[in-house]
Amino acid sequence: MPTRGGKVWVMLAAAVAHTGGVPALAWLTPFGWVRLTRPYAGDHWWALGPVVLFVAVLTAAAYTLSTRRDMAGGLIPARSGPAGGGPAGVLGLAGRLHRTTLAAFAIGFGLLGALLGVSARGLDSQLGTPQFQELTATLGGPGARVSDVFFSFMMYVLSQLVAAAALVPALRARGEEAAGPSCCCPPRPAGCAGR
Repeated sequence: MPTRGGKVWVMLAAAVAHTGGVPALAWLTPFGWVRLTRPYAGDHWWALGPVVLFVAVLTAAAYTLSTRRDMAGGLIPARSGPAGGGPAGVLGLAGRLHRTTLAAFAIGFGLLGALLGVSARGLDSQLGTPQFQELTATLGGPGARVSDVFFSFMMYVLSQLVAAAALVPALRARGEEAAGPSCCCPPRPAGCAGR
């Protein structure tokens, strides 16, 4: 059975196949239903029928599930956590609290780096207009390449994003402190919290 991401790719593939000349595949995906309306080129409003039907079926399924389940229990029962915790102490606590944020920033920066790397190939030819050449000479000096100036500017922007990645955990701790949950804890070292 395909994953959620796999299902989206299958629907996108069906929508692309529809644009490639296989119109019957467009009826298999919500992306295709919207494309079949042909706004500004035919206004086939009746092609929204499957969308309305799909929303009605999902609404009925959601209502049925909401009446049958315990609101506090969830659809999947809770699992017990790992038997042994991670590193103890203040650093272990900080690592557990901020690992999701750190992972999200790392993945985001990795994807952005890959995107910038792919765009670097044709950057000089794409931005080779006289206006960009003048801007390049102004920012990078005579003889500078457009891609060099672009990546210098991107490093400036990315340095601000890295600073934001460092500020997010600090602001999160400040927000929790201001909200009040941390006031219930007695003032003692984090390594002694289990005693």
